Amino acid sequence: MTDFVQQYGYVAVFFGTCFEGEAALLLGMFFAYQGVLDPHWVMVAGFAGALTGDQAWFYLGRWLGVAWLRKHPALRRKSVNVRRWIRRNESMVMLGQRFAYGLRTVTPYMLGASRVGRVKCLLINALGCALWASLFGSLAMTFGDALGGLLATVQHVERVVMVVIGVALAIWLWHWWWDWRKGLQFAEEHPELLDPEVVRKRAKT
Repeated sequence: MTDFVQQYGYVAVFFGTCFEGEAALLLGMFFAYQGVLDPHWVMVAGFAGALTGDQAWFYLGRWLGVAWLRKHPALRRKSVNVRRWIRRNESMVMLGQRFAYGLRTVTPYMLGASRVGRVKCLLINALGCALWASLFGSLAMTFGDALGGLLATVQHVERVVMVVIGVALAIWLWHWWWDWRKGLQFAEEHPELLDPEVVRKRAKT
């Protein structure tokens, strides 16, 4: 497994931070503490993945606009507050979006849908992603020293990795289910935000 991590570890951190965030970065730093990966390159991969993911959602928002959210009640529910924050201080939203757990999809999407400046968003978001990767990477290495004794007793690194991945997946699934349930409730309470065809069908029943 060590050879596999050495060959594909940075790529895995990149794609992991594109779609998830802290779990992928912390797992990469775990292998860095084990001496398998270079911690600085792990943070670089985390930064690049985070920025790529945010910018992808940003341009998706510019392309599809707010109307697309009508088909996704969970995101639509979150977009109400995000839009309000953007109107108050869009620069702070750009800087802090990577730290907004649970809003990392809808925040860059709404920034794009709000037609904020592309260059401004890229530069400020890059700064925020750099701060995020540096902070969590440094914390992981700091606490790694405290966990040195425990890690030294680990005989099967694969088991540790599978546990971390399993916990991260469980958290993600729970979070997805919660968003889905709350999104359905939000759609029931605000039928005007659904597609017009759905509203017409409801009116006939």
